[in-house]
Amino acid sequence: MKKIPTINMKKTGERLTQLREEHGYSVNYIRDAVGLQSTQSVYKWERGENLPTIDNAVILAEIYGIPLDDLFVRDELKEAG
Repeated sequence: MKKIPTINMKKTGERLTQLREEHGYSVNYIRDAVGLQSTQSVYKWERGENLPTIDNAVILAEIYGIPLDDLFVRDELKEAG
């Protein structure tokens, strides 16, 4: 069986909060940089309720100056199927 990665949404949310705070950005700044209508999506990402879409993740990685894969926290690999 092939092992596949899974994303830990809670830890990814914590990572997104950490990155934003380390860079000194407000939630409003991230909202505007990504082009969102409200901050609700950013807060949901940071609480681990949702993940950013791939296009938003690409923007976030660029803003933070990190590889796209470094935005996300993976759990241990799990067996597929």
